[in-house]
Amino acid sequence: MKRAFLSSFLAVLLAALAIAPSMATAAPLAVTLYATTEENVSSGFSPGYYLALAAANRHLGLSPAGSVYYQEAELHLYHASGPVVGTLTSSCTLMPSFSTVQCASTVRFRDGAVRTSNGGVVHNSAFNMNGAYAEILGPVNGQCPQSTNTNGVSGGTGDAFIGVQGQATIIHSPGNADPGTCEHTTHPYRFDFMLLPPNGAPQVTISPA
Repeated sequence: MKRAFLSSFLAVLLAALAIAPSMATAAPLAVTLYATTEENVSSGFSPGYYLALAAANRHLGLSPAGSVYYQEAELHLYHASGPVVGTLTSSCTLMPSFSTVQCASTVRFRDGAVRTSNGGVVHNSAFNMNGAYAEILGPVNGQCPQSTNTNGVSGGTGDAFIGVQGQATIIHSPGNADPGTCEHTTHPYRFDFMLLPPNGAPQVTISPA
């Protein structure tokens, strides 16, 4: 009797251990999205932003802290003119050191863009992105260079992204850069996301809505 009970217990335990990893560990989700913002159209500056830049660059005695750059843009899949799957909203604040710009962003998907492996729609899907950001200013070896920054991803909404963790590699290109100064008003971005959904979250894909 004891031997039969022990054998049954071990069978149940081994079955539970075999199932547990697939239930507890969510596979990472890698996705690349693209956005373009246009100054004074889909992005802009708080009133003190230019004074802040002047203060930082010309030592006028004004504090650059607290000035804000904000933007909103459609997020495209596959390439810069690919299908729109959501929106990006960002607010970046100049800090007292000036070289440190802190950004808070939200990536919000259209309904139908986030789907489970069996095709089910995951509604109200979004996640937050935060971190430091900087751009390379002026020409480098006669070229207007790209800038690369890494931000963290933490927290979201919808069944797929509540408790999500991860990171975003942000690549910025000066869109309509003046070849002499690299000044530009069009800002193309590429976002390479690596997301680790919380345990128990459904495996999802990002596709055209």
